[in-house]
Amino acid sequence: MRPTAVPSPSADLVALRGTFVKRTNLPCPRSDYFVGGETAIFLGSDGSATTIVTHGADWTGLPADPPRAPLGQCRQVAPFEVDLPAAERYVVVINDGRLAPVTLSQLRAEGMRHTFRLPS
Repeated sequence: MRPTAVPSPSADLVALRGTFVKRTNLPCPRSDYFVGGETAIFLGSDGSATTIVTHGADWTGLPADPPRAPLGQCRQVAPFEVDLPAAERYVVVINDGRLAPVTLSQLRAEGMRHTFRLPS
């Protein structure tokens, strides 16, 4: 039996790096985890589904915005890395929420680095 060559998947994969960013209406010590260590599913328009877990989140305290957050706010940022099958566009599901679609051409224009901003 002769060994067979395994095709290189890198030619068909999109290496995407970036961050998930979430602002909460609570000060950092009282905030729940929203982006760090969370499961994120990248749904490709080609029918693919790629599941990852985000890295730990950095938390930054922000000044209070009195009408919305009298105790202060917290900005959470969690990096991610994912290799996706090439598709025309992707939708991300994280924390039971679907984010707006992002196209492959947009990701390429951003140098394959993207920030997903989760609604507050």
